[in-house]
Amino acid sequence: MRPYQEDGYQWAMRLAAAGMGGCLADDMGLGKTLQLLAFMACSLEREPDAPPFLVVAPVSLLENWAEEITRFFERGTFKMLTLYGETLSSKRLPKDAVDAELAGEGITRLLRRDWLGGANLVLTTYETL
Repeated sequence: MRPYQEDGYQWAMRLAAAGMGGCLADDMGLGKTLQLLAFMACSLEREPDAPPFLVVAPVSLLENWAEEITRFFERGTFKMLTLYGETLSSKRLPKDAVDAELAGEGITRLLRRDWLGGANLVLTTYETL
């Protein structure tokens, strides 16, 4: 990582150690994706059974996240689930399988119980939520 990326990563780690979170917001192209992935990888290394990380981004950026993982991390660091389009459809319960009480409240698009599999990183988009 470049020095400013290392600074951003260390900042995220300090916040997490203090029980807080934050959002990196700077100019495009300065490596926020890499900084966040490094933070996630370190967190998973320290706590392998932690709940999965959820990244919600425009569809156009989901491929970038996957490419960064392939480029900078060892295979197996992340068990990634990209959840949109056909993949998302295959994880949803059929409408007739949704509990009648929930359906009555307008909740008709639930995911199957096993939708997560073994993923520790879920990439999805607000365009399909």
